[in-house]
Amino acid sequence: MIGPRLLRCKTPAIAAAMVVAMAAIGIPSAAQAQQSDPREQAQDALRRGDHERARTILLEQLARKPADADLLRQLASVEAASGDLSEALTVIDRAAAIAPRDLDIRMARANILFWNGAVDDARAEADAIARIDPAYPELDQLQARLRSSPAPRAEDDGIGLQALYLSAGLSRIAFDGRDTHQTWTNQGAALGLRLGGVGTATFSVEREARARSDTRFAARFDRGLEGGSYYLEAGFVPDPDFRERWKVAAGGQAALAPNVNGSVDLRVADYATGTIVVVEPGVRVALTPRWSLDARAINLFGGDEGHRVGGSGRLAYEAQSGPTAFVSLATYPDAETDGVRQLRSAAIGLAWPVARTVTISAIGVHENREDSYRRNSLTVVFARRFGPQ
Repeated sequence: MIGPRLLRCKTPAIAAAMVVAMAAIGIPSAAQAQQSDPREQAQDALRRGDHERARTILLEQLARKPADADLLRQLASVEAASGDLSEALTVIDRAAAIAPRDLDIRMARANILFWNGAVDDARAEADAIARIDPAYPELDQLQARLRSSPAPRAEDDGIGLQALYLSAGLSRIAFDGRDTHQTWTNQGAALGLRLGGVGTATFSVEREARARSDTRFAARFDRGLEGGSYYLEAGFVPDPDFRERWKVAAGGQAALAPNVNGSVDLRVADYATGTIVVVEPGVRVALTPRWSLDARAINLFGGDEGHRVGGSGRLAYEAQSGPTAFVSLATYPDAETDGVRQLRSAAIGLAWPVARTVTISAIGVHENREDSYRRNSLTVVFARRFGPQ
């Protein structure tokens, strides 16, 4: 049985399909559940609709066996049954990175992609399974749903609201060589849209007020791929005083090994002092199901100084439910209209889910920009997610 919370977030036809297909993710019958095995205890709790109990059992097991792909598959089924399809996709992607040839995991991922509205990606996953095992259990039912329901979650035009972000920040500035201080402020808003099975689009505006003010407008497109994702971004600042005139960026990430993802980001920005190019290769290691470590190399070309390098590191704690936190350190070449200066920074952040669809974040940062200024800032972000919960 799938809990009523999940059924409320779907149309009757899609809810029925999720009930049928959940067996492919790992919900057994009552007779199969034996209380001696924690995995079976979790499955029994899920069958009874006790999602919190099932989640707790699986997280305890994953703390001991963080690279157990089957435990992650079961956890993905819990998140899907509780209605958090975004988290379910995140978890099943981790399982697929560990065991990319496991057809149980690939079938679970295909179903979760379908429920998320990523129809093209779900179809590609189903086709890949069919090439390996055309008679795989439940595959024919998924293929039938894909043929009859090309966009199970989206509106008629395939576009839906994904998220709204609002931010506000305050900075205290001390200038090098001057016994003066300033207070800078910034405000921002962003709107995310689902584009059916194509990807997501985010439109944002951000205003920063120093002695003068600059406002940046930007648009970004994200698309998931099997085992990874990529993005494209562009933005501009009308009549800038300290920011770039325009910026274009692209990047992506993919699984390199179990619990290891690689990424690369490229951006080009034009300032009053010239055009710069920044290339940032990076790696992310999942230390445990909740802890991860990111490292990035930052390469800047241009700015009248040729090639300058820097780097950053970030340690993050990401709970399945509850607060998320991170700390980071960085030193890198930073471009503004006065040229390129080395910047050293330390940051700490905390995100707290005050409701299933609402998260409040606070980020504190200390920056020291060489021969320029020192900044202590605090930014608060409100995030509201939309869609099935």
